[in-house]
Amino acid sequence: MLMFGNSSWKKWEGLFSREVVKSQSSDGSWPVMANPAHGNLQKESSTTGATYRTALCVLMLESYYRYLPANRE
Repeated sequence: MLMFGNSSWKKWEGLFSREVVKSQSSDGSWPVMANPAHGNLQKESSTTGATYRTALCVLMLESYYRYLPANRE
């Protein structure tokens, strides 16, 4: 959606960022995922699983600020 830009990106970014933040635990990590469609570390309650989930969520929330949509220079 970032590459589409404009209203498509703004709508998607608003939806996913709210959902990611809403899912965050009070200690700053993200809880174990119960959905079996996710990888093993998404379901893992160990420190490794918690670190993995937190890293993915942080990347989703911040990494796209480094990239311009393809339709801009």
